[in-house]
Amino acid sequence: SDYYVAKNQNQQYAIFHKDNPYKPISGWWDDIMVDGLLKGESEYYIVANQSYQYTIFHKDNPDTPISQWWKEIYEHGLVQGQSEYYIAKDYNQKYAIFHKDYPYDPIGNWHYYIYPFGLINNTSELYAAIPTRDNHSPIQIYYYNDMQQPLYEMRKVNKNLLFYFTDTFALYLT
Repeated sequence: SDYYVAKNQNQQYAIFHKDNPYKPISGWWDDIMVDGLLKGESEYYIVANQSYQYTIFHKDNPDTPISQWWKEIYEHGLVQGQSEYYIAKDYNQKYAIFHKDYPYDPIGNWHYYIYPFGLINNTSELYAAIPTRDNHSPIQIYYYNDMQQPLYEMRKVNKNLLFYFTDTFALYLT
């Protein structure tokens, strides 16, 4: 990547382009994640403010975030250059998927967990989620155009499973 992070005397970080080391391309933040712009994966990056709330910025607009401020934002999807979607976690410990152009409207329900495969990493138009913290809660598979009703459900064998799918297959290991 042509970008790097520097820290100032106030212990804050900013992103700089290698050809302009005197003017940051981002604001000064309490933390900047390395995924995305800094790894050359996309033109997006995630920052944290003083309260350790996270948001996403595009490199060409350092004054206006493209997402709301969240407890956590996964780097999968938009920031890693895989799709136009990202997963955010709210302060109720729930996750939802957002499209980069619609930061205030999740594309579906809030879930206990959302897998970073399928719609998120652009391998499918489906996404998988666990609706509740209950150990018997199934893994629900949703089509991105019908987020309210799962397409199908899979029994969750235990909480330590690896799960991956595309439109043509699912890998389900415990």
